[in-house]
Amino acid sequence: NDEAYTFLYFIYTDRFLPFDTIFWSANNHPVNSLLTWICFKLISIEEWALRIPNVLALGLFSFYSFKIGTLLKNIWIRWGFWICLIATPYLLELFGYTRGYGLSIALFTAAIWHFIKAVESKKLLLDWQTWLFMTLALFSNLNLVNSYFIWILLFAYFTYAQTPKFKWFVNILIRASVLIIPILMGLQLKAYNQLYFGFQTNIRDSFHSLLAALHGNISSAWDLLIIALIIATAIGTIISKIGTKKAQNPYFIIGTLLTLNILATLVQFWFLDVNLPRER
Repeated sequence: NDEAYTFLYFIYTDRFLPFDTIFWSANNHPVNSLLTWICFKLISIEEWALRIPNVLALGLFSFYSFKIGTLLKNIWIRWGFWICLIATPYLLELFGYTRGYGLSIALFTAAIWHFIKAVESKKLLLDWQTWLFMTLALFSNLNLVNSYFIWILLFAYFTYAQTPKFKWFVNILIRASVLIIPILMGLQLKAYNQLYFGFQTNIRDSFHSLLAALHGNISSAWDLLIIALIIATAIGTIISKIGTKKAQNPYFIIGTLLTLNILATLVQFWFLDVNLPRER
C-alpha cells in the first residue's frame, strides 16, 4: 500500500521535492523518492528496479554495523550487537521496499560510526562525513529530526572546551540550519494530520507496539520489565561515562541517542500534541 502510494502520487508524477508536491503526505520520503525516481526513469517500472536503492542500502548498513561492532571490546556484546542488527527480520524487511526507512537506518548507522571516529581523533570540526550521512538520513525519514538535534547537542558537548566560543557557536548554527526545512515540513504534515501513524494514549502502548512487531505479542509484565531495563541501561551508561574520556566510546553516544530520543518523543507528545510512534 505505502509503496504504491509513494510511487503513484510522488514518483510517477515527478512531484516529490519538498513544498512542490501535489499534496502533503508522510509517504513522501524525499531522498528515497529521488533515488526511486532515478531508477524508474533509467531502469524500469518493475518492483525490483524501484527497490534497488533500499536493497543497496542493506550493504551500507551491514558494513557500518560491522565496523561499529569492532569497537565493542567484549566479544559477547559484540556478537550480540551484530546478531541483533543483522538477524532481525522486522528490521531487515525495511530494506526490501521502496520506502525511506531502510535508507535512513543505513545512513544513520554510517553517521554513528563517523561521529565516534571524529570524537576519538578530536577532529569534530573537520568532520563532514557525519553531517552528510545524517542530513541524508534526515531527508530519508523525518522521524530523525529528534536524532539530528541530539547530534548537535553531542557535537556541542564534545567541542565546547576545545573551541573558541564564537567559532563554536557558528559551527553549531551552521549544523542546526539543516533542521529548518525538515521542521517546516513537519509542521505542514502535522497541520494536515499526516505527520505519522501513532498513538495518543501513553508511552507503554508505543513500546508494546515495537516489541510486538519484533518478538510477537508478549505479556504486559514483560513489557514493563523490558522498558525499564532498556531505559535504566541507557541512563546508567550515560552517567557512568559523562565527564570522562570514556564518553568518547560507542556506549555513551548510542545510549545518549536512545535516552534523549525517548525524552524528546514524550516532550513532543505532552507539549506539541504529536503522536507517540507506533512500531518504531
